[in-house]
Amino acid sequence: MDVANFVIALIGLIAAVASLVWQAVTFVLSGIRPQCKMMHGAINPGRQYATYPIVGRTLRLPGSVVAQGFTEEALFVTVHNAGRLPFSVKSWHLVLEGGVSTGVLNNPFGPALPHRLDVGEEATWAIEMSQAQQVADAWRSQRGGVSVPAWMEVQVGNGKTYRSKEVVDL
Repeated sequence: MDVANFVIALIGLIAAVASLVWQAVTFVLSGIRPQCKMMHGAINPGRQYATYPIVGRTLRLPGSVVAQGFTEEALFVTVHNAGRLPFSVKSWHLVLEGGVSTGVLNNPFGPALPHRLDVGEEATWAIEMSQAQQVADAWRSQRGGVSVPAWMEVQVGNGKTYRSKEVVDL
């Protein structure tokens, strides 16, 4: 009889742990889950763009991109809704190490803000490299001429800020 009680108790414990794990997973996955990705690329005069993943911390455009007319170098941020609830992107910025950030008001390279992202949707915004470089140059001159690490940040409707994993040196 003791073995039967032990087996029943063990099955009850396993069911309780499985239920607890399921509740934790459901809680984590039920909220908003923005994913923020920074890419490097260029824009042509027809407002089309080509983007490339950032590998390492240096930025290099393939020569074939410029040859095809993509002459305006830019940094892009793509926000993807990987959660189960929609959310709104309130703002996005290029952030330099030390707290300096820059963005574009009434950005012509992306949807107007605030922008609602339903489940599974994504949106992309861009900042021209010339603007990013101007801010980085000013900040670099104050720091003694060293390169400045930079990343993209996105603020959503609940006030939280999400940062891209990609970091580049400007």
